[in-house]
Amino acid sequence: MKPENIKVDKLYRGHRRRKLWNGEYDDRVIVWVSSDMSMVQYDSYSVGVGRYYPETTMEKFLKWAKEEVTQPDNAPDTKSRAGD
Repeated sequence: MKPENIKVDKLYRGHRRRKLWNGEYDDRVIVWVSSDMSMVQYDSYSVGVGRYYPETTMEKFLKWAKEEVTQPDNAPDTKSRAGD
């Protein structure tokens, strides 16, 4: 996967998928990508309600990400959590 493939509002799955305490998986939705493509900000079921969305380098995200798995039925709604 390359930085050009990382898009806002797309869902990505890691190499080692992990089930969380609430039964969901640690898939991540991209919320923001910096203009120079060096940083990403993401939402995930592992991010607590009311917490800031984590930021990481594009390099670390690409190392974590295995594939894009966006489908209309399984993408978390990042817009509804923004005000929590």
